[in-house]
Formats: sequence, structure tokens, C-alpha cells
Amino acid sequence: MRRVAAAFAGVCGAVLLAGSGGARAAETCFHVCLKQRMTSSDIADSAIRDAMAACRDDCDEEAEARLAQSGLAGKIASCEPAPLSEEEFRKIRSASLSVIGFANAFTWEVNNVLPDKIIRRVELMTQSLGLQDVTMAASGVVAPGERGAFFVNNVADGYPAVRLTSRVKAIYACPAK
Repeated sequence: MRRVAAAFAGVCGAVLLAGSGGARAAETCFHVCLKQRMTSSDIADSAIRDAMAACRDDCDEEAEARLAQSGLAGKIASCEPAPLSEEEFRKIRSASLSVIGFANAFTWEVNNVLPDKIIRRVELMTQSLGLQDVTMAASGVVAPGERGAFFVNNVADGYPAVRLTSRVKAIYACPAK
């Protein structure tokens, strides 16, 4: 189990250093929360996933509170997220780190560089053990100019290439104005 915790710390460190602003990436709500919860040197995958889910929930609550303060809560509550255009999709993908697969879960730290969209959902595509495409969705709240995490729990990790075959399929957003 100590190796699992050490590997997870290494994955988090790699994610944090891979971004163009390593110090800025280290300050995202999701990573700060996860770091505070991952204090044991002996931790099971299920506990890691539970911590990831709790951090995602806490950070989404904080993001929704900020939207409420800016007067956008009602607009978001009544919005059905729509897929981004190809150009918007590419802007988000190029501004964000890659999807991370660890402990039978996927996380994706999204940097919302779109000034007029609130990102609400992402779809990730991977493959099953039978090599069939599988689409998984994750919801969240990432306002313009903010970074946020999308989390998919209990991803079957039956073969090593599952992390390599995973990709972002679609991003859905609501208008911010």
C-alpha cells in the first residue's frame, strides 16, 4: 500500500509540474483538497477514489457559491449544457493538462479559457476489455478564467493501455452572459 501512496504522490507531482504554470496548477482547489486528505502512507485505492470524489464535491460547491455571488446561479440552474464548437473544444484542450488515470479513476483538470462559457460536463472515451469504445460523463462547474476538476470514478483498469486509449470526447457548457 505504501507503493500506492508513493505512486499517487508521483502522479500528482507529475501533473503539477507538467503544466506551464506548475505553481499555479498546484493551487487548484482539487489538488489542495486532495493533498490535505492524502496524509496516510498506507492507503487503499478505494480511499483514494473516495477522497477524489469528496474533493470534487467540495470544489464544485465552492465554484457554485462564487457563481451565486456573481448573480449567475439562476442562469446555470436553468441551462441545459450544449456541446462546445470544435474551435472552443480545441482552446480548452490546449489550455488544459491531459486526463490522468489512477486508482481506477480518471481526473481531468480543466482550464476554462473561454470568456463567455461555464463548463458543466465532459465526456471521456476509453475502451473496455473487449476493446469496445466506452463513453463516460462527468459533471462539474468551471467558470470563465477558472480551473476545475472533472472526476470519473470506478473506471475498469483491466489492461495497462486503458490510460493510453482514453481521451476527451466532448465538452459541454452554458453561456456565462
